[in-house]
Amino acid sequence: MAIYFIDGDNNPRENIQGIELLTKNDEVHIFYAGQNTYYAQPKNRSEVDAKTEATVTYYKIHAGKNAVDFAISIEAAEKMHSSAGQNIFLLSADKHFDLIVSILRRKINNGICLLYTSDAADD
Repeated sequence: MAIYFIDGDNNPRENIQGIELLTKNDEVHIFYAGQNTYYAQPKNRSEVDAKTEATVTYYKIHAGKNAVDFAISIEAAEKMHSSAGQNIFLLSADKHFDLIVSILRRKINNGICLLYTSDAADD
């Protein structure tokens, strides 16, 4: 099982590439700001849902500077705390997620593999 936390405000189509490869045991959590036009449209949500067997949950976050990023951080930390041994992925184009990932890795150490998109780019 893998759990994905996606920043839906940045590159919405790119951040879900490969979603069709996920299984019914995987979770996808997509966060987007209230003014986001892509995930606010039911048609786009239906297209995403039809591409995968994974459970997809959408979170509409009220406006505020970095509100989506904070929401992802909190949800990911809670999931990491309760999901020992899981693979958790954070997908965002925001560079300040480097700090968030660093803190999560330092604070929560219970057998979770945490991969951030910039980690993959560094390989």
